[in-house]
Amino acid sequence: CLVEMNCRSHGWDGAWVPLAKMLTGGYSQPDVAFASHLDGGAFASIPAVYPSPLKATGQNVMLVSFFSGTVRSTPGYDKMKQLSSFVALQTGVGIGSRVELTVDLFTAVGVLVLANTDLRKMEADLAVVRRMEKEGLFTFDKEVDPVQVEPSPDT
Repeated sequence: CLVEMNCRSHGWDGAWVPLAKMLTGGYSQPDVAFASHLDGGAFASIPAVYPSPLKATGQNVMLVSFFSGTVRSTPGYDKMKQLSSFVALQTGVGIGSRVELTVDLFTAVGVLVLANTDLRKMEADLAVVRRMEKEGLFTFDKEVDPVQVEPSPDT
């Protein structure tokens, strides 16, 4: 497990904070930073090292679109929010958005945060998400080019 320990707080508008709290048993980098300045007692109660093993398992999942077009609806996002490991979804994609094929970090269609105290449930939910990506996360206004339906040679 690699945990970023830089002096800056991680981005994504804090979507990862609930995951960090689940992994550590209740605290995250922003909590500790605030406590260090505003609540000496709370800061003193933070353990010197992370728990081992961690209290949960989880992932920040970069979402991939194998299809492109103008989004009519987002049924994949709706299904993700029902998963037992769902923590947060951050995306700029909505109805009317233009989605291109995901080829890099900048064309990812969102960040999904999954976490669970049961590794098998988290892995099963991740497998569901990866299958949904291949089947399509969105419905589009226009037909998708049939060439795009072929699986990527990278998968």
